[in-house]
Amino acid sequence: MAVNLSKNGSALMAAYKEVIDAKADTNWALFTYEGNSNAIRLAEKGGKI
Repeated sequence: MAVNLSKNGSALMAAYKEVIDAKADTNWALFTYEGNSNAIRLAEKGGKI
């Protein structure tokens, strides 16, 4: 079964862009599966303490 990135693609990309943006406070993002499906979703994101 292939991973589905399109269902939550905009949230995934937004989180990724925040992590790689040196000016943003976000420096990590955690992705997980959505329920028992093959769709990946953003679980959480955060920054420096």
